[in-house]
Order: sequence, then structure tokens, then C-alpha cells
Amino acid sequence: MRSIAHDLIHHDQNVKGLLKTPDIEALSDPNYAKNNKYLNKIEMDAYLRGNILFREWEDCEKNNS
Repeated sequence: MRSIAHDLIHHDQNVKGLLKTPDIEALSDPNYAKNNKYLNKIEMDAYLRGNILFREWEDCEKNNS
């Protein structure tokens, strides 16, 4: 579920136009997040907001049980 939340943030970034073709092509580098400052920021955003999204969902589930 956490991975899905992370990827939902990447989808949001893509919809907002934050991922351009050169960025997507750079993903073929296994160290893209280390070698590309912009993609590092994109990843950090996805980890942060994805984890928060997952946490909020998890809290709702706890409150509903």
C-alpha cells in the first residue's frame, strides 16, 4: 500500500507536468536519484507525500475499526 501511495504521488507529479521526457529517460540510470538533482527532489516529494497519504489512510482505518 505504501508503494501504491508513492506511485500515486508520481502520477500527481506527472499530471501537474513536473515529469518531462528528459526526466523520464533519465530513469534508466539505476542511480538516477543520486545523479539527477531534480529527480532527487521528485523522489523526496513522492516519499514524503506518499508516506503522509498512507499514514492518513491508515489512521482512518484504525478509527473505523
